[in-house]
Amino acid sequence: MTEQQIDFRNPEVVFAYVPSGKGTTRGTILMLAYGIITAIAVAVAVHFVGMFILNLFYGTNILLILVGLFISFLLIPLMAGYSLGWAIGQGAIAGKSRSKKTEKMIFYLCSFLAIILYCLLRCNEYDIEAFDSIIDYIRIIVILVFIVLGSLIDGSMVANKPFCENCKEYMKLTKSRKISPDEQDMVMNSNGEPSIIPQFFNETNHEGNEYTVIEIFYCNKCRKLGYLNVRSYIIRTKIRKVTESTETLERLVFSKTLTEKDLTNLETILK
Repeated sequence: MTEQQIDFRNPEVVFAYVPSGKGTTRGTILMLAYGIITAIAVAVAVHFVGMFILNLFYGTNILLILVGLFISFLLIPLMAGYSLGWAIGQGAIAGKSRSKKTEKMIFYLCSFLAIILYCLLRCNEYDIEAFDSIIDYIRIIVILVFIVLGSLIDGSMVANKPFCENCKEYMKLTKSRKISPDEQDMVMNSNGEPSIIPQFFNETNHEGNEYTVIEIFYCNKCRKLGYLNVRSYIIRTKIRKVTESTETLERLVFSKTLTEKDLTNLETILK
């Protein structure tokens, strides 16, 4: 297999937005409600779907048995944990909670609840044989670890959803535009405000395999605060025997807080 060796020209940065850490009663209730409901579904899926996969591959060759074990004890818990994290994040957003600490605590609480429910389902089906060997306990630990890892895959939704503390509303992504290599110099020098966006684009553009997306978040009510993100994308081509495929890699290369003046200037640039 051959692959284009194209790398990002700029280091990755973190989003300039930092949540205030303020929680809400409604947000906590919704996170718990969504988390508990999803934890029940996670326990059922890990137990019954996991056992179905194991039984499906049971009695086949060793390679297929290993595939069944991988799906049952690693892949399914990972996907279940991702669903759990997503559900809790949706509860945080619906309840306008900006507390990453509360969000994370509920992640862990619901992950443990899911594993407890899984153990109860296993005991109900196998009685005293449910945990009669060290392997059974190792299985529980592995499943718990992968549920927790899965719930953290997408990161904190609270941290990625800018919120205006003055208006008590979420900011919206009001502008998002792909900037091609040919347009980058124009964007940098328009409107007499080249300092708003750093000069990332003066080097070779990897023969058109790299492009940039500019995102602007701001509150539609007060327009006093916003955030600018510059995301860089690279398209790599992979050739395996006679087939060719591409993958797109993403990196946040610039992020800053915007003033009202910055917002006006950038809106003009991106029209």
